[in-house]
Amino acid sequence: MDFNSLLKQAQKMQEDMERQDAALKEKEYTSKTLKNIVQITMNGEYSNRQFFKLTFL
Repeated sequence: MDFNSLLKQAQKMQEDMERQDAALKEKEYTSKTLKNIVQITMNGEYSNRQFFKLTFL
């Protein structure tokens, strides 16, 4: 394998990783505790989109 083909392969890998990274940033992920007392929704950039906490009276 010559240097040019190795460079092209590395560039393709970088482009693929950038596309995958952008796709992950658009998704949202939700997690909640066992009894749904706390629920949090975040995006792929680890920004808090929604936080819910059930309080008992």
